[in-house]
Amino acid sequence: YPFAQNREQRIRISAFSSSSPFSILEPDDLAPPRLARQIEKMVQRKKQKSKAILSGARATAELITEQTAWSKQGL
Repeated sequence: YPFAQNREQRIRISAFSSSSPFSILEPDDLAPPRLARQIEKMVQRKKQKSKAILSGARATAELITEQTAWSKQGL
């Protein structure tokens, strides 16, 4: 659910949702019956592995602290 006053959040979640099994919630989706339907749809979806890299902070720390990490990242 992107914060309405922050355009960057919508841009990021749009990019993220295109490469992952997540979907964007809109303000109207937060009404209890509609939110329940959204949750049911997500639970019924076939499980898929996200292509998103969620370990960016760890990878950055490795790049800073370990010289060999640079070659792992192809840098």
